[in-house]
Amino acid sequence: MKKVLALVSWTVLLCLPVLAMQHAQSPRVVLMQFKDAIALGALSAGLLTNLFMYVCFFLWTIIVFQVFRYVLSGVYGVAHGVIDAPRPRFMVAVAGVLALTALHQESDDRARVVATTIPAEAVMSPLLATLILKDLLQRRQVQCLELPIGKAPVVLDEQALNILDGLLQTVAENGNNYSVSNINTEDDALLKSAIDHDDSLKILYAAVDRVEPLVLNDELHDVDTRMGIVVRLFGYPLVENHLGIRAEFRKTRALELATWLVLNRQRSRRSAARTAMWEQSVSDSTFSTIVSDVRRALGELNPGTHPHDWLRPTFSDELPLSISVTSDAEILQQRLIAFRDEPHKNLGHVLQCLDGVRDLPFAATNYRWPDLDGTTTRLVMLVLTACTEVAQFCVETDQSEGAQRAVAAGLRMMPGHDALLETQQLIGRRVALA
Repeated sequence: MKKVLALVSWTVLLCLPVLAMQHAQSPRVVLMQFKDAIALGALSAGLLTNLFMYVCFFLWTIIVFQVFRYVLSGVYGVAHGVIDAPRPRFMVAVAGVLALTALHQESDDRARVVATTIPAEAVMSPLLATLILKDLLQRRQVQCLELPIGKAPVVLDEQALNILDGLLQTVAENGNNYSVSNINTEDDALLKSAIDHDDSLKILYAAVDRVEPLVLNDELHDVDTRMGIVVRLFGYPLVENHLGIRAEFRKTRALELATWLVLNRQRSRRSAARTAMWEQSVSDSTFSTIVSDVRRALGELNPGTHPHDWLRPTFSDELPLSISVTSDAEILQQRLIAFRDEPHKNLGHVLQCLDGVRDLPFAATNYRWPDLDGTTTRLVMLVLTACTEVAQFCVETDQSEGAQRAVAAGLRMMPGHDALLETQQLIGRRVALA
């Protein structure tokens, strides 16, 4: 029994260094974190954690070396009748081989996961990926405030979306150590260097900065809102049926998933939704529970239908949302197109849509994905464009009530907008003169 216990003890003692290294990142990652720390003038939590793991590893290596040294020295002394036995330096080599094996396995595993889609520097440095995401968010905020009426950022193509998803995945895998919200630095040397030397980042930034005239999608499916379900995006997201009854989601992530699906029909895949929505890795069972909650909530809005009619189950990565689920943004686009063709006939319809504008898109939520891919900016510019065109038409045709409704909707979206405030003052003067 003593021999068995001794064998188990030695096995645990030998395995502890390897287990410690499984929780530490590869030396290349640590070196990149040192580079980030020098550039930013601060040590990250991830770097400190990795340093702690390496210290533990070397302490255990010393312990193992000393124990085997004394054991083998004793055996050698008993066998040869000498006191000063040679030191078993080969044990250091054994411990080193174990460590290198763990490091090599860890490095290979990480490389296989992300090497094909993420910029090379971002793979090695989650902190750098976080800084890039923060910079992209700031650029989107500037776009939203400075774009003229009738302009909007382009929809990111598949290549740019893949690069963005890769950055999000890098940050998600290190969510406990890095967060976009808690990094505050004015030093852009690291970012500039990364963008200048990485072709994939150049592609992403070029796509983010590209602006074009606001294009209304005239190929949107024409949904009968009297029978379908509407996801209201202008304000805190709400999901309603034709009677105004709101869906009740048991999980807040289920509401976010429904919102993401209605805005991303062209890429409605499970993997894309998980990468966009979660800052940390989420298990398959958790995601399946959220999908089921979406089906249940949508099905309850129309009791005569089956939940699968709204979000069809598949055995693949696809997650198809029914075309009977639409958004207030899609409806506004349809009504604005009709208004441009026949303004007198469709003025009431587009004003009815503008009356439903409650606040900025996704207000009172912490959704990050619509800001990063430009969805929030495009929705803001859609409303401001519609309000400006409708208000201008109403002023020209002497319909002060319609003009006031349009301007009020635009100011709910963006208080302090100069053009809308000027229009409001013009309407006020006309009303006073009348």
